[in-house]
Amino acid sequence: NEGYTNLHGTLVLEGGGFASCRAICPINNLSTCTGLLIDAKQGDIKHQYTWKIGLRTLKSEQTGVYWSCSFCPTHDRSDIILPFDTFVGTRRGRTVGGVLDLANISSVSLMLVKSKNPNFVQSGKFSLWLFGIKGLLKNVQDDVNNKMSEAEDIKGAL
Repeated sequence: NEGYTNLHGTLVLEGGGFASCRAICPINNLSTCTGLLIDAKQGDIKHQYTWKIGLRTLKSEQTGVYWSCSFCPTHDRSDIILPFDTFVGTRRGRTVGGVLDLANISSVSLMLVKSKNPNFVQSGKFSLWLFGIKGLLKNVQDDVNNKMSEAEDIKGAL
């Protein structure tokens, strides 16, 4: 789709209050990366939504654990950096311990979540323009000008 994916719809609170998509990750080994770089913008919706990106490993596919980090895109296209040390392991909504095995990533997911913050809208129309999800390579973490061209692209799966 001309280099982007548009996730859009209406979030309703009945039945859980979330919308999501999940795909097999085309790059299984992210151990040379320090985090994810998300190139995105929120659509022409006046309210801000919280999104969560999740990673599952080969082992966690069996245990039900996934590692996630939340982000709030702006109305302007921008790069959002999510360091792997900010990802939290969860199972059925509860935090679990452990270490994210970056060498064995099996799937990536995006989820629009019901916010616990009363300042954020709880339901209604949403739109996310996703231009890229990339693994931020360790050797270019500090080089803001090169981070997109030197990163491993994993958006293609979604």
